[in-house]
Amino acid sequence: MGDVGSISCGDALRLTIKVNEETDIIEDAGFQTFGCGSAIASSSALTELIIGKTVAQAEQVTNQEIVDYLGGLPAEKMHCSVMGQEALEAAIANYRGIELKADDHEEGKLICRCFAVDEGKITRAVEKHALTTIDDVINYTKAGGACTGCHEKIERVIDAVMAKKQGTCPSATGHVAAPMVDIVPQKMDSLTQKVQEIITNLRPYLQVDGGGYEFGGCQ
Repeated sequence: MGDVGSISCGDALRLTIKVNEETDIIEDAGFQTFGCGSAIASSSALTELIIGKTVAQAEQVTNQEIVDYLGGLPAEKMHCSVMGQEALEAAIANYRGIELKADDHEEGKLICRCFAVDEGKITRAVEKHALTTIDDVINYTKAGGACTGCHEKIERVIDAVMAKKQGTCPSATGHVAAPMVDIVPQKMDSLTQKVQEIITNLRPYLQVDGGGYEFGGCQ
């Protein structure tokens, strides 16, 4: 059995699998889903995809296969297919007697309080699905889909993952900066400092509409 999600957050899935211990083949699978039609359809598709497969083969099923089986999902419902894949991972771990370590929501680690999504889950989603925007993260994890209070934190996670992947340093704008080579420190004058302060205060309002900024200096 694998449980993922939370009713309080709007989506929850319990996946059960029946495995023949001699052949390691999944003979049956069932689900209980609390959520929208896409969540129910994704759960149903998952059971169809894994029945008849060995546990090792089922492990290779991706959320994209669930989407393809359904003939596609709206971008904003991609998290439903991800939830199915996570439930499968949890069920297989349960079958093998492995206890999955849940991400602890230590202070500073919980990014989205509305949907209780932590930094670890967002980081994994960004890495696994090559997410590059806040909208992508919302679609795959729901984080940031209610209020916009966590958008800046999400952007920092995206920036950090992209910087790590490309071997660069995160920029202050939420986008990956150029490789940090031969950079000469420049002394900020009072005008530059004032402009930076103003732009920093404006940044959250720009992000609400999907915008941003890049400071090029003062002349």
